[in-house]
Amino acid sequence: MYWTDWYRNAPAIETSNMDGTEREVFVDTGLGLPNGLTLDIQSQQICWGDAGVRKIECIRTDGIGRRVITEDAQYPFDVSLYGNDVYYSDWSV
Repeated sequence: MYWTDWYRNAPAIETSNMDGTEREVFVDTGLGLPNGLTLDIQSQQICWGDAGVRKIECIRTDGIGRRVITEDAQYPFDVSLYGNDVYYSDWSV
């Protein structure tokens, strides 16, 4: 499983087994207020919105290929993937 942590001093995206074992930090750089996490099993991608840095980003589940989808998100709140499209809701719009 994956989740976001808004801890202001060290925001992160973390992962663990479903029983909580083998917990580890998955992404911990370039984050502000990561939220709206979504996982696409088919493409093996994790995407999230980050209201602190106003971005939508994705990365493969192996930790490779992190990329910015948009830097124009004012306050992204939720993210969803459908095929090759990324959808998100914005709290400020």
